[in-house]
Amino acid sequence: MSEVKKGRVPMTYWANEDYEISLDIESQSWDHEESGHSQAGINELDAVVGKGHNFKTVKPLRLIKKIIQLWCPPDGIVLDAFAGSGTTGHAVLDLNQEADTNRRFILIEQGNTEKGDHYARSLTAERVRRVITGDWVSGKRAPVPGGFRFIELKREKIDAEAVNTLAREEMIDLLLTSHWDKSEKAKSYLRRLPAGTYRHLFAVNARNEGFFLIWDAPDQPSTLNRDAFKRIVEEAKVAKLGERYHVYAALAPYTGSGIEFYKIPDAVLEHIGFNPRSDAYNNEDAEGAPDA
Repeated sequence: MSEVKKGRVPMTYWANEDYEISLDIESQSWDHEESGHSQAGINELDAVVGKGHNFKTVKPLRLIKKIIQLWCPPDGIVLDAFAGSGTTGHAVLDLNQEADTNRRFILIEQGNTEKGDHYARSLTAERVRRVITGDWVSGKRAPVPGGFRFIELKREKIDAEAVNTLAREEMIDLLLTSHWDKSEKAKSYLRRLPAGTYRHLFAVNARNEGFFLIWDAPDQPSTLNRDAFKRIVEEAKVAKLGERYHVYAALAPYTGSGIEFYKIPDAVLEHIGFNPRSDAYNNEDAEGAPDA
């Protein structure tokens, strides 16, 4: 209990229920003196923006600084996808006062949208602004060199086409990650092409063969037919690739020369939020599905 009072949490890992004794794994714990505690984080936030922010579990500056120093190079970028009260931005600005240090930060916060509390602007950005200007509620502090841009993502600007484009790019990422060529083994990697370069061609292997994806949207059939194959051949010619075509699609009623067909795995479709058992691209009888 004495260790817990200092802020240390003992860690034990049981590798197997059959073991009579536990196996210790290497771990690192920091005392409160090194990492701070939630109350210290609240006090720090109070000093900058004042009380009334309603944050109960504010991360202490000391902890975030320590993590950044351990894992981020002096000229690196720190991403905090749940920025909350803005401690990460504050920590980066403070650390940048050290010699030869110029880290940048990206803070993402949507606030409590269910309650209409969009504190990304009123708290997260406000804290960072006050740290930079030195205009703390608790009293004037020395300004900290730095700056930031506040960018708001407007939901109404994200249309169906944009969503489908993002889904396609995520699908390509998954296909690239899962690709394995037994004949190539160690060289079984694919070189991805910049997004939007071609409609179907998305990668090239070590043999200069193209990899193609037939998928535009969940309500459009993902079918390798004659028309799709003509487009694939044309893209391969433009890219000066070999005459072997690795094609990902849901269905392949057409089998042309040099085609290597791969069915888009159901797991990939499910991962990006589509039901492969009901969506149009997986249904041969879907309305609007072109003939082979």
